Amino acid sequence: MKKNKYLLISFGLTLFIIFFYFGIIRKTAITIYETTKKLSQMNKELYEAKKESASISDVIATAKNTEEKVLFYKNYLSPHDFPNEFFMRLDKIGQKTGIKFTGIVSVEEKEKKIIKTLLYDRQKYEIHVVGGFHQIYYFISQLENLDRFVIVESFKILPTQDIFNQQARIIVSLYYLKEQL
Repeated sequence: MKKNKYLLISFGLTLFIIFFYFGIIRKTAITIYETTKKLSQMNKELYEAKKESASISDVIATAKNTEEKVLFYKNYLSPHDFPNEFFMRLDKIGQKTGIKFTGIVSVEEKEKKIIKTLLYDRQKYEIHVVGGFHQIYYFISQLENLDRFVIVESFKILPTQDIFNQQARIIVSLYYLKEQL
């Protein structure tokens, strides 16, 4: 009887362990596995959403940057008030530097050729000035620092005895848009 009692207790304990494993632990393990799987899927979706959000913000930033560049070049190469606006600025630079103008000639009229591209035109001018050596270089520096697309292509200071009345010939090219962007 004692044997049967131990056998019965062992059998009951085994059934309890099997029930405990399959009834509670296994279900809990399956629930944890499914929850981990769902969490992993949600993390993937969150990562994709963040990546898509980042790419959308990158597109927005790129569009804004492009818009700023277009606005900059519209102003930098603006055909409005050209060349009058350039000549007014040239006059202000001349007054600021103490340069005296002796002539401004359109080089295209002189050479009878115009360089044209699809988006912009170039107008070339030969500017004749009189001033001191440092005044001429300061004038050229101010000319290159205009907020327009101006290129000083060449300059030549003619030799004279008077260093305060040097004659100089400066060739500049101005670029401007044919049409608005």
